[in-house]
Amino acid sequence: MAPTGPSHTDASSLGPRAILTTARNGQVLVLRLAGELDMEGAGVFEEAPTENASALVLDLSRLDFCDSTGLNALLRLRLDAQGRGVPVHLAALTDRVARLLEITGADQIFPVHPSVETALAALERD
Repeated sequence: MAPTGPSHTDASSLGPRAILTTARNGQVLVLRLAGELDMEGAGVFEEAPTENASALVLDLSRLDFCDSTGLNALLRLRLDAQGRGVPVHLAALTDRVARLLEITGADQIFPVHPSVETALAALERD
């Protein structure tokens, strides 16, 4: 299921490593992260327009690298969203990022889906 309805795309780049684009699927905000999520790119979520979203889906299919600082940025995003009652789902993890989440146990904190489409379908069922 591809994002439908009015779609808004923004590009934010905080440093040369992390690039964030956004699209809406109804009230669900899909955040597509590309590049490297490390100390230089960890602030990439600060500009994301998450306030009016009913849920967040992070498409990590183009995330090449994530270190502990990047993982902390993901966890902070989840905590901030959770405080507003907004669920955060991860989708299309690369093997490297999936391994990091597995090693740290973060894969038990986030709902993880094989694709953005399956994440959106899961949110529709909830």
